[in-house]
Amino acid sequence: MPELPEVETIRKVLQQKIKDRTIVSVKVLDKRIVKLSPSIFINSLEGQTFNAVSRIGKYILFTFKNDLVLVSHLRMEGKYFYLSKEDRNPPHSCVVFYLDKGYRLCYADVRKFGTMELTSVTDLTNLASIAKLGPEPFDATPEYLYQKTSATKRAIKDVLLDQSVLAGLGNIYVDEVLFLSKIHPLTQANLLTRNDTVTLLKHSVDVLNKAIVAGGTTIRTYQTLDGKTGEFQVELLAYGRENEECYACQSKMKKIFVAGRGTTYCPNCQRIKDKPLMIAITGMVGAGKSSVLAHLEKNGEQVYDADKIVANLYNDKNIASLISKTLNVDLHNENEVIDRDKLIKYLQDDISNLTKLTDIVHPLVKKELERIFASSNDKRIFVEIALPYSYRINELFNFFIGIETSKEKQSEYLKIRGDDFVIVRPDEEYFKNRFKLDYIIFNDRTLDDLYNSIDNILHHF
Repeated sequence: MPELPEVETIRKVLQQKIKDRTIVSVKVLDKRIVKLSPSIFINSLEGQTFNAVSRIGKYILFTFKNDLVLVSHLRMEGKYFYLSKEDRNPPHSCVVFYLDKGYRLCYADVRKFGTMELTSVTDLTNLASIAKLGPEPFDATPEYLYQKTSATKRAIKDVLLDQSVLAGLGNIYVDEVLFLSKIHPLTQANLLTRNDTVTLLKHSVDVLNKAIVAGGTTIRTYQTLDGKTGEFQVELLAYGRENEECYACQSKMKKIFVAGRGTTYCPNCQRIKDKPLMIAITGMVGAGKSSVLAHLEKNGEQVYDADKIVANLYNDKNIASLISKTLNVDLHNENEVIDRDKLIKYLQDDISNLTKLTDIVHPLVKKELERIFASSNDKRIFVEIALPYSYRINELFNFFIGIETSKEKQSEYLKIRGDDFVIVRPDEEYFKNRFKLDYIIFNDRTLDDLYNSIDNILHHF
């Protein structure tokens, strides 16, 4: 979706192209765009002369010389095209304004989400879509923003995306502002200080001004009327940089979802205040993850084992009943909890049964980890977990440490511990996501060497 810098760039080009042009006729090719009767829309605009093109937030305002105002929102994919007689209308054209001297202003929208409304200069601020907008970052004060953030426990990213709080910021620029402000996107808004809101507004204004100078950001399809793309994408510090090095600290940038929006942040630079660092210990089966966890616990760290969480779930009668009913198979023992032997046989009978089981169990593991993290007062928490990237459990963690070993040592260790069923923790999943890890330890020497390796990594947290 075009955000304030893109809309401002489009506005400037429109102002240059159509000021003092008169609308000769109008064609509404898709009435979903026009939020009133097409006939009233057409009759109101034909014969009108463009006086100015302005903007409020992400809305483009076409003001005519009789004080009529056309309010346009591009939504996801809306675009304006300024065309001559020889030019064809672009694909997905929705509304065409035929102008004097043979020119046309065409609005095209592949998604058909854009909107057009009519009002007057006098009634503009009473129009529902405009009346609900908050001030732009250029006009907001830190005290105003502090009052807004203090009143809600929503994630700060969700608040900054809320157009009734600040108009104009969207997903791209909120990621940039939060990165520069060193604020985690999931931080509860009411935990921010007045200094935080000063910082947020400062970076909001700076980022928006730089993006406007650069002509906006072209990520997929954005371009101006004259076919030019934005250039700010080459200056992005956070947005879209998942798994790339942070420009400030060289940690790997992470992607999570906040209010349904993909969000990129640095787990080191943008830590949640008064919340523990969450660190996943993952890796190959039989590579030494449990040894690492035991070493950390011995040294006073708070540790959890995802396998033990699963075991506790299996020993819960309600969960056991849920699993058996959902899978339509009796996996109970005489105590009405999950029978391990029955479960192993069920999984060995058909490999696809594993997916059915994890569809039930992994969301429950995630819920339990969320509860643990939310109630903890520890500085950091380590969790041994074989499949952290299942069901977006990875979004709970700040850092990931992978433990690996040679195939020979792996086989040797599995024989010693008598693990005859490792299908629930396949190495394939680990190696598929290996590139996302922050640190990797190759465990092929002594336990002391393994402990020294993990201790060296801890200095980074």
